[in-house]
Amino acid sequence: SFILEISCYFTVYFAGQNQSVVEIQSVVVSNAKLGKKIKFDGTFVVKEVTGKQPVLQLSFSKPDGKKLPCDPSIFPCKLNLCDGTTKQEKKMNKDWGNTCPVQPGTYSAHLSFRLPKGPEAEALLGDGNIIVKFNIVDGNKVLGCASIPVAIDVD
Repeated sequence: SFILEISCYFTVYFAGQNQSVVEIQSVVVSNAKLGKKIKFDGTFVVKEVTGKQPVLQLSFSKPDGKKLPCDPSIFPCKLNLCDGTTKQEKKMNKDWGNTCPVQPGTYSAHLSFRLPKGPEAEALLGDGNIIVKFNIVDGNKVLGCASIPVAIDVD
């Protein structure tokens, strides 16, 4: 497993001040192997009371920018950050009680899903090097974002 410090976050202009609402501080990726359950453990800071219906949008691309298709049977593409109903959402949202609004503070979130195995997955992932982008979106506002390179073991 490896740790990446994240410096990519969007800024929301609030009362004339340049201030990000959510800062994704770090993401640790482990168990990145086809047929295994990949794990993302993140730490983020919420700087002001936030959240009506925030969602975590995940997108995956190759290092050359080519987007991988968003197929919920392969990768989760959109997860509710409050009032989550799936086992995955409830586990991820545990630190803030799965409810909104989220109070200011530092939180951790855990996301895992099984990577597919087989010829289709191998064709899709190629050498296994991908970029995972996390966007935290509430309505039409981007509250925070991070992009991280992930090397998936395809052997």
